[in-house]
Parts: sequence; C-alpha cells; structure tokens
Amino acid sequence: ESSEDERGEETNDIPAGFVVKLTTNEEVEIASDYGDLITKVRKIVRLFRKSPLKNETLQNYVRKEYGKDIQLVLDCKTHWNSLSNMIDSFNKLKLCICKALIDLGLGSNPEYCFTEEEFSVLRDLEQIFQPVKLAVEVLCRQDATLLTAETTLKFMIRKLEELKKPLAHKLASSMRQRISQRRNPMTAVLMYLHSPTKYVFLEDEKFGLPAKYQLRHELKKIIERLFCNEENNYEGTRTPLDIMVSSDDDDD
Repeated sequence: ESSEDERGEETNDIPAGFVVKLTTNEEVEIASDYGDLITKVRKIVRLFRKSPLKNETLQNYVRKEYGKDIQLVLDCKTHWNSLSNMIDSFNKLKLCICKALIDLGLGSNPEYCFTEEEFSVLRDLEQIFQPVKLAVEVLCRQDATLLTAETTLKFMIRKLEELKKPLAHKLASSMRQRISQRRNPMTAVLMYLHSPTKYVFLEDEKFGLPAKYQLRHELKKIIERLFCNEENNYEGTRTPLDIMVSSDDDDD
C-alpha cells in the first residue's frame, strides 16, 4: 500500500491548470479550479492512507454508515481509471471524511474543507468520467472489433451530451471531431457488409458515413490487394465490381 502511495506522489502531482489535448486545433482545458480541487482531494486521500491511526478514525464512521471498511483510492498515472476511482470513493465517503477531519482537528482548516460548490463539481466530474471509463473498458476487451468500437464511441458521446454539463459537452464535441479525423474507412465497409440494406438508413448523428459508391471503391481496392496475383486472369474483362463502380461514376 505504501509503495502505491509513493508512486502516486511521484507521478500524480499534476499542475493546477492541466490540459487534455484531443484535437490538433482545439484543447479541452480543465480549468485551474478543477486542478486545484483534484489536488485537494488527493491531499486528503494521502492523509488517511499514510496514517493507520487517522484511517482508523475514518473507518469507524465508514463502518457505522456502510457496515464494512471502505478504503479511499489514490490515483496513479500507470492506471488510466484511477482518477475516476479516486473521485468515486471520495464522493461516496465524503460525509464520513468530514466527520473524521473534525475529530482530527482539521475541520476548520481551509486546506481540508470543501464547499458545497466544490462537492457539486466533484459530482459532475464523477458523472463525466463514468461513460468514458465504460467506453475504455469495452475498447480494451480482447474481443473488441471495429463494429463494437463504433457502437461504443457513439454510446460514450451520447451519454456525455445527455449530462448537459458544459465540460461534458466540450469533451464530447472535441472527441467527436478527433474521432472523425482518425476514423478507419474499414469501419464503414464492415458496417455495410454487416447489414447492406440497413446501412443507407443509418443516421449520421456522431460521425460521417461515406456514400455507397465510396464503399464500393474501397471494396474494389481490398479485392485487388487480396487477389493481386490473379490479376492477369482479368485482362480484357470487366469484373462485377468494375461494372458496379463505373455505374456509380456514371450516376455521379
């Protein structure tokens, strides 16, 4: 436990105005208020995790409230979801923490006191991190595919927009733009092959979907790459894909 705390101290002293870069032209800046608040939370977590006596004072209230011990979590850069877990555990035990701080004579210390506005910000951050955390967990699964990734990212952005929080909307907007810039065209091809008749009716609510004729061009490239050794067999003839592509070009 102590080694984990030391790693957190070494790697997690993030400046008050840290920035999350999601696009080349836009940055989602977490205002200094958020940075200061997270630093404040981290300080309290370390206070209890480093002292068994102080932690026992906290756990006395935790056991009365929940019937069991629940430890605070300290974030660490080597674990992508640890910041979310730290805020989650802090929000859950905030009343117990306040009582324990009073017993320790720190109840009136501004470095350890939280206003209702600060508690509200922490609740907002907890809500914002949840869809992102779920999305990353799904994307990291061994059985994840481009199709599941498409669905997961759309789900994440929709959930962020439904929160109706300024920071959530800004994060969702930047992520949508960044994802659109880096999307693999094979995603649309797989969606088309998975359900050709349904593809034309898909709503372009999050990311741009190419037209059918563009997909046919992409499919032609795939077939040519896979069967390049047999290309001589097609000299002087037109493949069905050639006919399909040229037909699309004539329609344009």
